Amino acid sequence: MYIHFPFCRTRCPYCDFFSVPLNKAYPIKELLKNELALYRETGELTGVQNIYFGGGTPSLADLSFFADIIGGFASPEEITVEVNPEDADRDLLNGLKASGVNRISLGVQTLNDDALTRMGRHYSGKRALRTLEQAGLIFGNVSADRLIGFPGDSETLLETDYQAFLNAGPVHISAYQLTLNGTQKKYFDFDPDNEHTAELYFLTCEILEKNGFRHYEISNFAKHGYEAKYNSALWRGEDYIGIGPGAWGTVRSRRYSNHCSLIRYEKSITAGRLPISSEEILAPETIMFEKFMLGLRTDDGIDAGIFTPLLNLNAAQAAVSEGLAFVSDGRVRLTCKGMSVYNEMVCYLSGPSE
Repeated sequence: MYIHFPFCRTRCPYCDFFSVPLNKAYPIKELLKNELALYRETGELTGVQNIYFGGGTPSLADLSFFADIIGGFASPEEITVEVNPEDADRDLLNGLKASGVNRISLGVQTLNDDALTRMGRHYSGKRALRTLEQAGLIFGNVSADRLIGFPGDSETLLETDYQAFLNAGPVHISAYQLTLNGTQKKYFDFDPDNEHTAELYFLTCEILEKNGFRHYEISNFAKHGYEAKYNSALWRGEDYIGIGPGAWGTVRSRRYSNHCSLIRYEKSITAGRLPISSEEILAPETIMFEKFMLGLRTDDGIDAGIFTPLLNLNAAQAAVSEGLAFVSDGRVRLTCKGMSVYNEMVCYLSGPSE
């Protein structure tokens, strides 16, 4: 289950998720609890195994927010909260753990102060590193985000950041390649250099794999046993419920999105209705294609036998010869080089045979 906390102090210019300025008067906890009650009436909350609090900036919420919501579930296996280094201190981290949270995802992005300022982040690299170290001591299960390809990013800076990350001891690192839409490009006055970003991505794979991290998904690396359970379920194409303004979910072939408006969201919940703004029933062929795409994101790859109707075998053989993919145990898997051009690989491998 995904729970969206929509508030931020300020909106980061590279972020595409629904967020609004912090409004402490807005009854987000009560509305989320009421939305959960509506889902309990449908029977769709039975057996929730993992909970992910994202945003927005959920670390801005009161600790009672997490305790009250988590308390309504019977011991989920993994409960993750996204934390902004700006908000985190020992009291917050200890409070989150006491509330039942057992995994932290820390949005570091980089430890370079100039780059952080340009990104609109309001903390220093030193503060982020201290938070990463504290979170590791308190939780053990900690993930750190690193953005790749931002203005001024370089091999030297990347290596410096990762060395500091590794010394701090996170068991999971998410390394996202920067993509910008038109408005974001105007803010940064910057158009990402895809070739340069790809080189930084290859270096990321090399450094993290050499240090014992499994490259289990395009942007995600984990020590053994610390792969993100919530995210992994999504990449397997499993159902998930999305709660909160702007959240998405897929349940029994029904995909829906909630209102990206606090006013409409509150009106729906107050009226006793699920706050759904749009929904569709996914056709079997759509579900199969999505599992094909999601499988290629992971080091598990796809079963060539199951996906025979979609997979272009000639293209797969060519991808292997070009170092973009490999085949083992009847499964097609992308290499780091193939993952760096993932969108193109999906189109190539699913294209018509010549």
